[in-house]
Parts: sequence; C-alpha cells; structure tokens
Amino acid sequence: MRGISKNFSLNQDEYFFVNDAVIEEAVIDYFADLHRLKEFHHIEKAQPQKVAAYTSYWIFRRKPIQIIKDLDDEILRKFPNIKFINEMFAYILLMNLVFDAKQPFVGRSIDLFRRLMLYNFKYRQINSQILELVIISLNTDPGRELLAEIEDENVG
Repeated sequence: MRGISKNFSLNQDEYFFVNDAVIEEAVIDYFADLHRLKEFHHIEKAQPQKVAAYTSYWIFRRKPIQIIKDLDDEILRKFPNIKFINEMFAYILLMNLVFDAKQPFVGRSIDLFRRLMLYNFKYRQINSQILELVIISLNTDPGRELLAEIEDENVG
C-alpha cells in the first residue's frame, strides 16, 4: 500500500481504512479455532504452520482493509489487484509468518507461486487446512527452512 500511495501521491487514510472491529473479530476467530484444535488433539501448543495458516486465513476471511474512496482509473490500470488488497495482505502475512525474511525468494518459481496463491485467494474456496498444506508443501524445498521446523510426531 505504501508503494502505491507513494507512486501516486495518495493519502492512505483517504482511500483505505483498517477496521479495528474486523481485526478483533479475526483475532477472536483465530483463537477460537486454535482452542478447538488444541482441545481436540489434546495438545498444549499448536504447530507453527497451523498458527500461520489460521492467522492468514482469518485475515483473508474477515477482510479488515477496506477501500473507502474510489481509486483513479490510472491506479486501477497499473495495480489491477488493488481491489484484492486483503487477499494480497493474507498472502504476504502467510509468507512472512512462515519464512525468514533474511532469505528472500527470487526467481520465476516464486512469482508463479505468488500468482497462483493470489488467484486461489481471489477465486477459490480457501480454508486454514488448505493453507497449512501449502505451508507443509513449501517445506519440501531443501533450500528453504521454515522459521520453526515442523514436528513429524505431533501432526495435530
């Protein structure tokens, strides 16, 4: 958002609003899901991939960032996905919760992955279990390390 605002001299507060009540709702939903998960699996601590998946899912689901003023056609042409700002934020949040920013992703494969993830956030049914599976599958890249390793013996 900052890059778009800077490039087009936009006042973020004039065009975008982060609804605190919706953020609170997402946080409550996140904690309720994790509580149910811990109770069901009889565990004290959720795995890091579950925390990342449930966090990004509830941000995606509740959509706390709201566009409160129409954007100019020039901005929409240059950034056609701006309408999907919550989906972009959920993707960025997911990646930042899972991977170390000191090891940036580069190359065509991550660009394809980003485009596919955003497509699925926009047009497909996504849930926290799907996001968890995505996180686990990303760990199959031997050149990448998750911030916290996945524990095989505790799949719950």
